[in-house]
Amino acid sequence: MIFLDDVTCILSSGRLKTTVLQNVTVELPTDEHLVVLAQQGSGKSSLIRLLAGSLMPVSGTIHRYAHVSFPVGYTGGFKRTATVYENLAHAARLYGADVDEVLTFVVAVTGLHHAMKEVYGDLPAQLSRRLAYALSYAIPFDTYLIDDRVAAGDPEFRLRCERIFEERTKNSGYILTTSVPRYAKRYGKRAAILHNGTIALYNNFDKAVRDFEGLERNSLIVRPRSSEVERADDGGESDDG
Repeated sequence: MIFLDDVTCILSSGRLKTTVLQNVTVELPTDEHLVVLAQQGSGKSSLIRLLAGSLMPVSGTIHRYAHVSFPVGYTGGFKRTATVYENLAHAARLYGADVDEVLTFVVAVTGLHHAMKEVYGDLPAQLSRRLAYALSYAIPFDTYLIDDRVAAGDPEFRLRCERIFEERTKNSGYILTTSVPRYAKRYGKRAAILHNGTIALYNNFDKAVRDFEGLERNSLIVRPRSSEVERADDGGESDDG
């Protein structure tokens, strides 16, 4: 479980401010396949970074009761002046994984054994992204945090990552954000909606998708009936009646 306790997150860029979360208290399951549906620009990428700890809230606290990953495919944790080997080894130690096992896994998935001694910042962007996705799945986590895509790159590498993801998540949960209902249906067994600074966690997956599709069509604030949704403002389950 990841417990958000009265969390507020506001992003500022010049005069533009985006409220990702406003005084949100909610429990997000970490042992399920949870998809968070969110419109473009609503802060879905920021939500994943918040859950991972790479972005701090303005106020409130986030409690993680699981071994949670960094955002899958995230390149921001790599040190550009260090070698590929040094970066991978550092990440393995940081997350309590065996260095040799992580290196062996990444090399097998990427085929980049020749690049281990190269300075990370000298790599082409395509190879940097490939390393980031391979590293994400090299370390076993209780919960994987995913912003939009479980894989990226050329079709062969993407398919390889999708198969690894499916294998990893047989015994792990994940939280995936997306603005595409079709993608949510492919990967989700539980759903939530991020909208207007709130998170509504649903018991009924199909209902969540329908509400989100209605939101997309009409740009209306979603207010599901209490019997069908866990209210984000109290973090608990509603009465079934």
